[in-house]
Order: sequence, then C-alpha cells, then structure tokens
Amino acid sequence: MDVRLEQGLLCARVGGRIPKVCLLCGATKDVGRRTQEYAVGASYGTGAGAAGGVFGAIMAQSLRNVDRTLAVGAIVSLLAVVSVGAYIAHRLTPRVAMRVPLCGSCESRWAEAEARRIWYLLGLVAFLVLVLAGLALDATALMIAGMLVLIALVTAAKITDQAERFAQVGFVKKDEIGFRVSKEIAEKMIERAQRRADKGGSADEVGNGGSAPDREAEGDASGTTGAVEE
Repeated sequence: MDVRLEQGLLCARVGGRIPKVCLLCGATKDVGRRTQEYAVGASYGTGAGAAGGVFGAIMAQSLRNVDRTLAVGAIVSLLAVVSVGAYIAHRLTPRVAMRVPLCGSCESRWAEAEARRIWYLLGLVAFLVLVLAGLALDATALMIAGMLVLIALVTAAKITDQAERFAQVGFVKKDEIGFRVSKEIAEKMIERAQRRADKGGSADEVGNGGSAPDREAEGDASGTTGAVEE
C-alpha cells in the first residue's frame, strides 16, 4: 500500500495513492485534494532558526559598547544577511508535491491560515528588530515593545488555531512524507487503502501532481462506495 502507520505517523508515499479521507478531521464526504509542496528535510528548520536567533542575540549583546550608529547599521546588515541566506536556502532546498485530501471546511480554514502567514512573518521580523535594537542600544523600551509584539503574535495564533489548520508533518523525504494525524484518521486511511488494494485501485487516487484541488463528492466508508470513491 501507499500509506502505512509507523511510530504514530501516517507515512504516505510521494507519487502514491492517498485515500479520500480528510487529513485534518477524518471526513469522507465532500473531500477533494489540495496540492501542497513540502521542503525535504523540513524538520531541521526549527533548529536552524533557533541557532540564528541565539547568534543574533549574542551579536547584539557584543555591540552594546559600540557607537550606536554603528550598532544600528550592524543590526540592519545582520538581518539583511540572514534574510538573503534564508531565501537562498529556501530556493535551493529540494521540494516534493503531495495532493493532500481535505474536506470543504478544512480546505477553507487551510487557505485562510495560509493567507495570514505573511502577517505572522512580518510580526516576527518586527520582534527581532526591536529586541536586537534594544540590546544593542541598551534601550529597555524597545525590548519591551518587542516582547509585546511576540505576545500578540502568540495570542493571535492561539485564538485562530493557526497551527491546527495545517496538516502537521513529522518528516519529509524525497519519496515519503510522515503526517501527524489522530489514530482514528490513520486507521480509516489504512482501512480504505487496504480495501482499494484488494479491489485493484483506481487512477483517480494518484496522490501527487495535478493542479487545483478536485472537489469530488464521496460516500461514507460505511456506504456502498466503489473503488474510485475510496
């Protein structure tokens, strides 16, 4: 089969066939697919970001005894270098496409959350600028302002369930992606994949490629569904 359960992750083969079960809520009706790209080795991004933040803090601390004009220029230069490096890394990182099965409601929530990502990114940049400037200039007000921005970002993300609107990924390889889903959703996926394998499968279930998500109605797993619907 093209999906399997391993160490609590639903592992889907890139280019394989994913059953039409919503990856977020487990719905089996009104399920289409959203073509989504994932960076190979994406799980390493968090560690790199943390290392960059620590380096920035150390850099800012070392500038406290330097002329303020030079300190601000150094901070701007540091942020520019980090931004360019992040962009180059993003462009060079190999990516794989997966057509993620989503119901109509979860598809809308996903799209809304994705549209808000730019605002969270800008907020993080503002937080870094304020905190680094506060450290370099020994300005407590700037550091407090930066922390307030961070608190606002975390609160907004919590209220809007920003993270829960996306499919959570455990790992990304060139040939396989591991999704974090509930046990019920994973079992439903495995059951449908097994039923389809027993019936011979259908070309309609190819798991990646294509363009816009195809919103095709599908019967419940307990109903009389054919191989194409599973």
